[in-house]
This record gives sequence, C-alpha cells and structure tokens, in this order.
Amino acid sequence: MSIAWITRVWASPEPVSPGERLLLLALADMANDEGICWPSVPTLARRCAMDPYTTRRSLRRLEADGFIVREMSPGRSTHYRLLQHGSST
Repeated sequence: MSIAWITRVWASPEPVSPGERLLLLALADMANDEGICWPSVPTLARRCAMDPYTTRRSLRRLEADGFIVREMSPGRSTHYRLLQHGSST
C-alpha cells in the first residue's frame, strides 16, 4: 500500500466520477511506492462493488484521462502504473 498515492488521489479534485475515483483509490491502495500494482479485474471489481464490464470501462477511462498506464504482457498480469494526473511519465 502506498500512502503517498492514496493521499494524492484524495487531494485531487479529479476524477469526478465516483466509480472511477473509487477504482483509482483501489489501485493506489494496492500500489507500491513507485505507483505500480497488478490486481486482476475481478479483484478490482470485487473491491469496488462493480461488475467486471464496468471495471474494464472505468480502467479505459482512467487511462485515457492520464491517471494510469496499463502495461500488458501476453500470458502475464497487467501492470498498472499510477500517474500524476495529466502526466504521461
């Protein structure tokens, strides 16, 4: 768990969508100090009380809005890297 990332999410006025904000908090809760985590979609869906489809759609939105980067490796877990909002690095 990265308190620093959780604090950044709480301090930010965005995302404004409650579901996306909760999902970003769940990712921050599972992230290391570098902002990287690798939970499965079913785990995220369960933690956020969302169905898997909504979870995937929200992950796409968080990525499009510059909150996360999904790093996919065939046959391996997807890694999520949290970003300062609007940052691409």
